[in-house]
Amino acid sequence: MQEQTFCFLIIAFSGLVYYNTFNADFAYDDNRAIRENEDIRPTAPISDIFFNDFWGTSIQHSGSHKSYRPLCVLSFRLNYLLGELNPWGYHVFNVTLHVLVCLLYFHLLSVFVFKDYLWSLFCTILFSVHPIHCEAVAGIVGRADVGSALFFLIAFISYLYHITFRYYYVQHAWICFACCVLFAIISLLFKETGITVLGICFLYDICTVTRLHPFRLGLLFRSKALRPILASYIALSITIFLILFLRYLVMGSAVPSFSASDNPAAHSAWYIRLLTFTYLPVANMWLLLCPWRLSFDWSMDAVPLVTKLWDHRLFLSLIFYVPAWSLTVRLMRSLAESSAILYDDRYDENFNLEQRASNRRSFFASAFAMRCSQPLSDADAALLAVLLLVLPFLPATNLFFYVGFVLAERVLYMPSLGFCLLLTLAFRHFAKFSSFHENLIKLMAFVLLLSQSCRTVLRNYDWLTEESLYVSGTEVNPAKAWSNLGNIYASRNLFELAEASYKNALQVRGNMGDTHYNLGVLYQNHGDFLMAEHAYRNALLCRPFFTVAYLNLALCLEKQNREKEMEEILLKAIHISGEGIKDQRSYKFGLISSLYNLGRLYRSQNRIPEALELLNEALEKRPQSFSPHSIYNLIGECYLEQSLLDESEQMFQLSVKTKPSHIPGFVNLVKFYQNEKKDLDKAEFLLTQKIQSLPSANFQLMVLHGSLLLQKEEFTESLVIYQSVVETFNATENLSEVYYNMGTIYRNLKRFNDSVSCLKRAIGLHPNFAHAYMNLGALYHLIGQYAEAESAYEQALILIPEHEHTLQNLQKLKRLMQKKSQPNTSP
Repeated sequence: MQEQTFCFLIIAFSGLVYYNTFNADFAYDDNRAIRENEDIRPTAPISDIFFNDFWGTSIQHSGSHKSYRPLCVLSFRLNYLLGELNPWGYHVFNVTLHVLVCLLYFHLLSVFVFKDYLWSLFCTILFSVHPIHCEAVAGIVGRADVGSALFFLIAFISYLYHITFRYYYVQHAWICFACCVLFAIISLLFKETGITVLGICFLYDICTVTRLHPFRLGLLFRSKALRPILASYIALSITIFLILFLRYLVMGSAVPSFSASDNPAAHSAWYIRLLTFTYLPVANMWLLLCPWRLSFDWSMDAVPLVTKLWDHRLFLSLIFYVPAWSLTVRLMRSLAESSAILYDDRYDENFNLEQRASNRRSFFASAFAMRCSQPLSDADAALLAVLLLVLPFLPATNLFFYVGFVLAERVLYMPSLGFCLLLTLAFRHFAKFSSFHENLIKLMAFVLLLSQSCRTVLRNYDWLTEESLYVSGTEVNPAKAWSNLGNIYASRNLFELAEASYKNALQVRGNMGDTHYNLGVLYQNHGDFLMAEHAYRNALLCRPFFTVAYLNLALCLEKQNREKEMEEILLKAIHISGEGIKDQRSYKFGLISSLYNLGRLYRSQNRIPEALELLNEALEKRPQSFSPHSIYNLIGECYLEQSLLDESEQMFQLSVKTKPSHIPGFVNLVKFYQNEKKDLDKAEFLLTQKIQSLPSANFQLMVLHGSLLLQKEEFTESLVIYQSVVETFNATENLSEVYYNMGTIYRNLKRFNDSVSCLKRAIGLHPNFAHAYMNLGALYHLIGQYAEAESAYEQALILIPEHEHTLQNLQKLKRLMQKKSQPNTSP
């Protein structure tokens, strides 16, 4: 009953401190891992999860992060299946996993470590409310760490039961060992650090259970009584080797590479690497001890490089490593002493000499069973705490391979299991001195839990929205925080705030290609194409293989009528290889869009074969996430230029089929039936159906409907539609073509004054509308206003100098005017 009460308290504490994350949005890495990751959607084959990395890039690709976490991605896919992109379900899932981790931790402590519910409860609650976990629990991508920790603990507990049963219930022992391996693999498939549980099992068994000193390992092979232990060690060693080997093969037999901004020390001189990497574990320990200054990102210059021997941080490192070394020596000394007692031929107070001599196997079995049934000594518990603290952190130390971060709060989720145990042991040790010390420790424990809980709840509020998260990080990592804030403000059309944020970021760190690019997008959307061009060129100086920067630079050049330069830029973009590029989604989008826009340019220049070659290449290379409707539409236009009507019709139909909401493709299909097939009834039928299916009026479709009725000479119906267009879209659209067509209708209805008025309005909205001048001239010509007709014809010829029909009309007008000007000489 007492255990159930404590479990309820743990659920309450660990759930309540994260209750305010349930309404949080997706933030930071969540966007790329969930919103932009095709692998979590039902449209993608589920097998892709096992061939791609955490971010949706092929694990074999040179640009992959090599973060192979298929079970974590599978859990995201389950969330998507249940609630698509509603973040509530994702956050509830994360908090539930955290609660389960806390319950398992309590089980580990109460059954195998303390054998005492109160100290186990304190340690567990200390872990459950620690602020360092906010990124792992409140940030959805932190599920990889939380899920890995859950199965890490199950694997470790399974191995502890294996140790307990090893001599008495052999079959049960090996079932527990198989469970340990299975859950270690599951932990690994959530995150790479899960593999360290097998190392902890190995070292814990040697150091705290069998207590074999390194110099006595030979006993394993000489003594038959130790064969069950030897079997465990051999099985563990083979398992670790096989898993590491398979993991290496999955990575494509290559380790990941990261940019200097991700891990600056890895790209520095050897002595700077040595000094900085020596200090980083100290910085991580400080975050565990004092988690008040937290950040969503610690890359770039958030932790300055240690470049000098007199840097004060090396003194802090000395303060950390000397006691750590002292503690390690004491633990090893304790191991040596206990090893001598257990394995030497000296007297053991728990077992008489005759029992040892007569049945050595029974002696070891009894000794190990007793050790598993009693609380761990302070030394053994401290050793377990050190193992839990150090081993899961080893992959993040850059000791075996470089990682893609400087510090990361979420990677401390698993090591904090050991940290909280170590801190609890220290509290328990001082509480034994006297009743005063005990009361003081109780007060300190209460204050610690209260302050940690409050800090966690407050930190969770930073994770509610991306804006609040980035604002909280401006002190630690101003470059990244201001750059991301710029993205937030740009998405809200807050131009001044976005521009200021991007400039703040670039002032701190001027070589951020993404920030230059986003600033260019901001200027481009604002219509300032020169400033956008400057920003894109700066982005390409920082990142020469930035395909989307090439793409947008080309579009800016097009707006400035610099088509030759546009072509050169797009040619560079389409010849960029994707090897080594981390963000494959962005690269492929830039590549396919560049192929499309270069094809569009060639089509406008009547270079149809070259355009078709590029567009077909775009179709072949496009990823599943890139909808081909625009490509089909443009190919249809190219086929139409070549008078390939059947092929053109097929492409327009494919464009509409792949994306029914794509209005330009639908318009082209209707125009195809209207102008090429001369099937006006079918064109009108399709158009009417489409208009009725839309929730609101669409300018393009209504204008097309009006022109279709005009072509069918249904002038009154066409006029009604155009008048509705004018009423609906007068403030938002350029109505020059509408007024032009209305002028044509009024002319056919013999309402010449209304026709003149409409044509003048069309010219007012579009001063270079040559055909409006032509029709206006013809209308004046018709109603006898010859001077106005002459002026309109001449203006039309200025815009289109060699227009044959207008030249003929002007000549007729001049002959008529000349004839009118001659005096009447008849009698």
